Amino acid sequence: MVEDKASLFFDVQEGRFIPKPLEQANDALPVIVFFTSDKKFLLDNEPATIRWEVRHAISVSLNNRSVGLTGSMQFHARKPEILKLKANSKHHPPVEQSLYIGVDITPPVIHYFRADKLCTVRGQSITLSWKVSGAAKVRINNGIGDVSDKSEITVQPNEDAAGIYTLVVENYFGGRCESSVSISFFPIPLIEKVFLPEPAFASELISLDKLTFHAEIELQNNIWISQPVYTNLTKLTRLESIATKIIVNKTGFESVLFPNNVFWQLIKKQKEISHLIKSIWKNRVKDLLKQSLHSGLKD
Repeated sequence: MVEDKASLFFDVQEGRFIPKPLEQANDALPVIVFFTSDKKFLLDNEPATIRWEVRHAISVSLNNRSVGLTGSMQFHARKPEILKLKANSKHHPPVEQSLYIGVDITPPVIHYFRADKLCTVRGQSITLSWKVSGAAKVRINNGIGDVSDKSEITVQPNEDAAGIYTLVVENYFGGRCESSVSISFFPIPLIEKVFLPEPAFASELISLDKLTFHAEIELQNNIWISQPVYTNLTKLTRLESIATKIIVNKTGFESVLFPNNVFWQLIKKQKEISHLIKSIWKNRVKDLLKQSLHSGLKD
């Protein structure tokens, strides 16, 4: 006759031994072998890789989402998060483990934001350039918009454009900074009057390589320019004798330059002014040369 022997298992609760069913005794406690991340902080849009392994569990959940006993996943967030891995068994309390993933809250950096000119006439081009780091989005106001993939842009301000351009930079986690540059806009100048002096020539003049005269330009809005203007206007050869004529090798008007970067619109009037000056001076030079020649013959 075989005598059956049974084993009894007990739990200790409040100092008392409580019998445990045999089925529960054979159910091992769940174990989380590991629960890790390759990044403790998210620095940009690159996600962290989460890995885990659990044993002796009938089910596993990660942040209340059912997962396998072992596995991995890509994780990204816009703010710090606590991930919770939970291992469940049939007869034991669940086993939990937490993992903290932070984000870099350091704001992006604007190293510089500048314009190639700080004053201009509306309609003329302006080049804005910048250098930033730690940025996910970059944009500029005044109707320019997103410039995340650029480091400079050329614009032509219209009548509606404001005089302040603002660069706004944001990182992946909401941190932002901004920088502004102010542009002064002048009205487009219109030439209303041109005052030209009469050139003076002496009969004893032997040679002349370059003339320098002084011109005053009156513009609208009471703006005045009074600057030297240089040009290769005319060139005279040597006087061989009293009876010979003065030969004009070159009579022309090559260029007029007003040395003031603000009033580029004056250049558009260059040809018009050139023809006017050429006509006035040409007639005057002819008269003076005739007078000089007749005076020399009389002597």
